[in-house]
Amino acid sequence: PMPPSSRRRLVRPLIALIALLLALTLAETAVRLFIPVRNVGPMFSVYDPVDGKRLKPSFTAIRTSPEFRMTFTTNSDGLRGPELVDDNRRRLLFLGDSFTMGYGVSDGEEYPVLLAQPTNPLRQPSLQTVNAGIGNSGNGRWLKFLRDRAPTVDPALVVMQVAGNDPADNAVEGLYTLDPQTSALVEGPTPVPRHPLRRVQGLLEAIPLLSRSHLFCLIRDGSLRATPRSPVDGVGEGNPARIDLTVAILRACLELCDENDWPALALTVSTGNRLQASLDTLFAEFDVPVVPVPSKRERPELYYTVDAHWNAAGHLHVARAIFAHPRFEELALSEGGGLRVPDAPPLWEHARQER
Repeated sequence: PMPPSSRRRLVRPLIALIALLLALTLAETAVRLFIPVRNVGPMFSVYDPVDGKRLKPSFTAIRTSPEFRMTFTTNSDGLRGPELVDDNRRRLLFLGDSFTMGYGVSDGEEYPVLLAQPTNPLRQPSLQTVNAGIGNSGNGRWLKFLRDRAPTVDPALVVMQVAGNDPADNAVEGLYTLDPQTSALVEGPTPVPRHPLRRVQGLLEAIPLLSRSHLFCLIRDGSLRATPRSPVDGVGEGNPARIDLTVAILRACLELCDENDWPALALTVSTGNRLQASLDTLFAEFDVPVVPVPSKRERPELYYTVDAHWNAAGHLHVARAIFAHPRFEELALSEGGGLRVPDAPPLWEHARQER
């Protein structure tokens, strides 16, 4: 028989484990009852050494929130939407954050897809969409995408969705900064520093049902928002240094589009007065048409009641607004548009080979 001292040594950790499980159960119950958790479900993205993060390729998940349940699917290139096909259809490239990625709506309801669906009256089936939107991201990733991956896409039109929180996101991500002496755009280090949560992401995702825990998802999302800031700091979306950085990144994006004869169209969402003034000047300089999206205050029916994102009606409104713009037909269906790189490898593979 086991000596009493050995039994006591086993009982203590067992009691501690039971107490821990009880505390976690009580905490989970309390969160479910009293704290609305915005994101319940697996993470959409993984660490990427060049871009900081990217969507998981060939991935399907269900996310829930107090206001919606969404099905989310990516293709083998790690982009939301169907697989890209090398055919004669012109490709529209969409750059943006969670609005463009389509957070809050299920597959097929996001505005990029609505512009190209054969069954949708908005568009004839001659367009293919490349949705490069990623939630909680700024504009630095756009510049890298245009430089490394867009030549494979060769878009007939680049739609750039700019949001009012982009200046803050650019400061937090630190993918680019401005030289304090020359104000020149400087690319950050590669590999991009890895967030501590990303280091253990694989281990956490291997734990069954953990991604359905409201307590875990609350802690996870709070941790990801607490990313260390870059040298461009400050308070408020009207911070001049952040706006200067954002405009510099967007200028570099538009210059790349000009160099490659990719026409661009801008979509603006909840931009403050200072940012909007800078954007108006920049887009006018490059002759980029702008489609402003009504704010939640102006058109609340296009947004979820609590969540700040567009609902299905909002995405349909945005698709219709883009389609109705006087210059959309001219830009998207221009003779020079379309895929010109046959039998291209997957976009991520292409980008890594180039490096």
